Amino acid sequence: MEEQFKQVAGLIGDPTRATIMWTLMDGKAFTATELAIAAVTTAPNISMHMSKLVQVCFVWKARAGTGITNFQEKKLLMLLKQ
Repeated sequence: MEEQFKQVAGLIGDPTRATIMWTLMDGKAFTATELAIAAVTTAPNISMHMSKLVQVCFVWKARAGTGITNFQEKKLLMLLKQ
């Protein structure tokens, strides 16, 4: 349990990932480019951070036409809003 807590704290503690999580909290879907604008970084950097968040099921991705849309995991969203 302690190791899981450390992993979660480490993931959310990163400023870019914290911005991604905060941006996705409104429940809307965002592209990597939109998240990059919000986090003042590049889309490739967002993709790298998103991969880490997807691995621990904090967010998920869905293909929308020719792009990929990013969503926050609803369970985590509910926990963060409490």
